[in-house]
Amino acid sequence: MLKEKLWARVLEQITKFLQFLLQKLQRLFRDYNLQLIWYS
Repeated sequence: MLKEKLWARVLEQITKFLQFLLQKLQRLFRDYNLQLIWYS
């Protein structure tokens, strides 16, 4: 019981972290694409 709750929390944290990383990556790609357009 306790172990399952712990795993649920761990998975939730991992999911939040992955979503955060995805947002960062999307922002980086957007900036990079803007620079490509700007310099081309």
